[in-house]
Amino acid sequence: MRGAVDRSEQATLDKHLKEQSKKPDKHFEPRLKKQIVIIDVSATTEEDALTLALGLKFSPSKTAFSRIVADLFFDDEKVRACLFRLTEGPLATDEVELKHVLDMKGVSAGLHRIRIEVYEPWSGEKVAFASKEIAVDYVPKIKEEKLIKIPTVKSVAGADLAIISESDKEIYEEIEKDQKQDAISDRDGW
Repeated sequence: MRGAVDRSEQATLDKHLKEQSKKPDKHFEPRLKKQIVIIDVSATTEEDALTLALGLKFSPSKTAFSRIVADLFFDDEKVRACLFRLTEGPLATDEVELKHVLDMKGVSAGLHRIRIEVYEPWSGEKVAFASKEIAVDYVPKIKEEKLIKIPTVKSVAGADLAIISESDKEIYEEIEKDQKQDAISDRDGW
């Protein structure tokens, strides 16, 4: 009597999973790689300041990114690292403009190289790294008695950006460190 019952006709989870694995997935799309593209870097010289305008484009979209770091180098010396978040809203686009204003008082006249590196930090790595370098011929309006090698950053601004201060950066680093420790302890508990 028991041999007459066909258990394979009963709908089970195993049967459903076997049917799913037999069907090829026609709607499979490869995952798009995150990418930051530096569209444009331009510099305008004023009396004692240099304004750098940086155009960025995020692919596949800026919603795929969490935090972005922009490192600014002046003649191969790091001037500033700026950490920022991308804000979202109904009018937000995937292109962002970032401006750095450098105080050039005391910087010698001549050709200077400015390099910008933009990336998303992820577990100590630089994800979606982009870099661009320009040369700026700086001629000061007023001759300074004391010369300096590296300018200072007066301000950083950008539309659709939330600039993160040094204290905020430390808090984010502590949170990331705690999350890593939690992940390690969870992994060790298995």
